[in-house]
Amino acid sequence: MKKLILILAIFGFISCTTADQVTDEEARQDETEETTTTEEEEEMVVDASEDFERPFQDVEAPFGYPSRTIYSLFHDEYRNEEWEMALRYNRFLISEHPKTMEGVDSYRGDRQFDRMVTIYRGMADKQEDDELKKAYLDSALYMFDWAFDIFDEDEIDQFRWVMNRGRLYHEYSDHFEGGMDNAFDNYELLMELDPERATESGDGYYVQIVLDHMLSQGRTDEVLYWIEKTEPYAGDDLKAHFNDLRDEIFAEPEDRVEWLLTLLDDDPGNIDLMEEIYELYDELRESEKKWDMARKIYEEDRNYDNTMRLASLYNDEGRYEEGNEYLRESLELTDDSDLRKETLLRLSQNKLNMREFEEARSYARQAIEEDPNWGEPYIQISEIYAQTIRSCDTGDDLGRRDRAVYWLVLDYLDKALEVDPGVQRAVENRYPNYEAVIPSSSDVHFVDEWTSGQPYMINGNTGECYAWINEETTVR
Repeated sequence: MKKLILILAIFGFISCTTADQVTDEEARQDETEETTTTEEEEEMVVDASEDFERPFQDVEAPFGYPSRTIYSLFHDEYRNEEWEMALRYNRFLISEHPKTMEGVDSYRGDRQFDRMVTIYRGMADKQEDDELKKAYLDSALYMFDWAFDIFDEDEIDQFRWVMNRGRLYHEYSDHFEGGMDNAFDNYELLMELDPERATESGDGYYVQIVLDHMLSQGRTDEVLYWIEKTEPYAGDDLKAHFNDLRDEIFAEPEDRVEWLLTLLDDDPGNIDLMEEIYELYDELRESEKKWDMARKIYEEDRNYDNTMRLASLYNDEGRYEEGNEYLRESLELTDDSDLRKETLLRLSQNKLNMREFEEARSYARQAIEEDPNWGEPYIQISEIYAQTIRSCDTGDDLGRRDRAVYWLVLDYLDKALEVDPGVQRAVENRYPNYEAVIPSSSDVHFVDEWTSGQPYMINGNTGECYAWINEETTVR
């Protein structure tokens, strides 16, 4: 502790704030750069802390040297990282010549303050004693307040100074109470000073960590404000991070759909937004809004998928005829055989649901034409014939000729398995049910035109309502 008191006494240390520093060489590149502001915004000015008191009053010239000599000697000590002597010389220079030195055009007071921060950092890095290290770092921070106190915004690059202060807090955060909070405060101030420059600095790193910090504190409104403010200047990686932040903020479907609707207002034709909103309405069971969005998507882009979406909605409500209109339209919107066969089978199923058996078979046959090696349409025709039997029979017991149609049902199940082994389970699940109701051997004996193993035509002779089938089977 005695060493700390001695340091404070000799060098006039006073505590303040912090950050990692842009080098003096980098500063030269920014000498003419000015903080940019938009015309509609009030220009920000960074001031010293309210409790700031200027140190180093009436510092005597080291060894009685004139100012020019001290400035020359300082350069040698600074380049060689002889921090103690560099500090002694620079204390005098910034005290007596805070901005300019008469007759020395190369002298710049702001640069001397910048170098003072570097000196204190260098001295801090050499310390093993935590209290001494903290004292030097506090003194480095104090230089920022002093610079903001004496230099106007047009005399120094305030943006760079605030960044350096934030980086000092960041790098040495373990040595300051609330070190990272102070770093984030400074980085946030960068965004307020110049959103564009803050966003471009570090390839968006500072904006990203500030917004992450805000979100961790539950400051979601501010996160969204700054995303909107900085996104025009963001690169692809930062924009992707903005999307991740929005996803986290709008995780709940109710919140997300409201946000997406605001985006859609700005970009009315954005299909991706519409589709996500549609899915959210579906999740929220907002049926009417879901239908409206499906129609908007369809009107915006009448492609196969968007047309099929409407067809599915009608089908789900049992409005098969309306659904079929969109199914038929979708067939005109694709040449893909897989899509076409699936659509044709759906048309067949709709017609079956409507008990329009002949048209149902027609669509199933078209599906077979699209893919002769697909078993599902054959199973579909077997189901069409089975339902036809149930529709035709009006008595309590099926007649022999009615049950003969089940031979045709089994024929199609056999064909389905023959062309497509992948439907084996579906066939096996159905087969026993239908096999159990085909005519018995005694039934075959009593019908003159039935001979086991011989062909038999299912048509009007079987029954009036079977006339449309007009297809041959084999007596079993």
